[in-house]
Amino acid sequence: MNYLLMIGCLLVTIAFGTTEKLSNAYGIAVIFSETLTSSFMVVIMLGISNTNMLLVLLYVLVISSTEYIYLTSVLYKFSQGGYMPFLFAIMLMFIMCTWNSVYRKKYNYEINHKVSQEVIRDMIMGTNINRMQRLAIFYSDLAHGIPPIFKHYVDIVPSLHSVIVFVSIKSLPISKVPPEERFLFSRVNPKQPDCIMVEEVGIIDRATQAGVVHLVGEHEIISRRGSSIGKRLLIDYAYNFMNKNVRQGYNLFEIPHKRMLKVGMTYEV
Repeated sequence: MNYLLMIGCLLVTIAFGTTEKLSNAYGIAVIFSETLTSSFMVVIMLGISNTNMLLVLLYVLVISSTEYIYLTSVLYKFSQGGYMPFLFAIMLMFIMCTWNSVYRKKYNYEINHKVSQEVIRDMIMGTNINRMQRLAIFYSDLAHGIPPIFKHYVDIVPSLHSVIVFVSIKSLPISKVPPEERFLFSRVNPKQPDCIMVEEVGIIDRATQAGVVHLVGEHEIISRRGSSIGKRLLIDYAYNFMNKNVRQGYNLFEIPHKRMLKVGMTYEV
């Protein structure tokens, strides 16, 4: 990222050529960030903090009005280099909106195609499925339910580990998560009596001692047939380009490569 910033600074400096245009771009960027901050502050006062209306009005008259006066005084410099912050803002908004939109389509696809309890039961009871005395940790973005890539894996490799743990890590839009809610556990099959649970602990210990395998899903997102040109450009090119350059989850979790198995599947959204 530092190298990219260095290259960007060099390109902007060479393109502008004079410090006057650089100062125009910097001035508009600073005052716009101030006015946006003030605008969001008013939204927080009204919608979240329930601040007294008189205080909100006083804030707008004293602070926001002063900043908007400064803003109107520099708008004439827009064509003299002030357009650069807007170009960067548009580019960043395009990246964030594209990523968020396609990622939501991917997540909705997994929700609509998650593996049902009946299918899981048929997999377990199937006679053509080999069982391995090992522990498998299956990483998924789906917080509730079994992702479709698991069935895809079983169809390709007709074998199941004796113990399978599905792991999903989520970020919440709150400042702090209560300790009792930081780790949530649920069972795929119905709960068993306590006496059987003791036996299951022994099964998990034996599977762990036999070996642990980390299964990581590799999702390829493509647009459906008949999609518009704009949708194909966003999904097939823009999103996939960003997805190839983003840091993968197994690097963040420091999964040992010798015990990692990637499973690929294509989603048509």
